Amino acid sequence: MEINGTNSSETLNGGVENDSIQGFDGNDSLFGGAGDDCLVGGIGDEYGRGSVGERV
Repeated sequence: MEINGTNSSETLNGGVENDSIQGFDGNDSLFGGAGDDCLVGGIGDEYGRGSVGERV
C-alpha cells in the first residue's frame, strides 16, 4: 500500500502488508507495520519507526 502525507504535520501508519510511506511538508511521524516497508521523510522534522520485517 502507498501512503502519502500532505502539507501538514501527520502521523502515517502502515498495515500488515508491505507499505511505502512518504511524508511531505510538515513534521511527520512514520510508522511501518508488519511487512517490508519503505519510510521516506519529506521537508520538516520526521520520526520513523519500523516493526516486524525489513525497512529501507
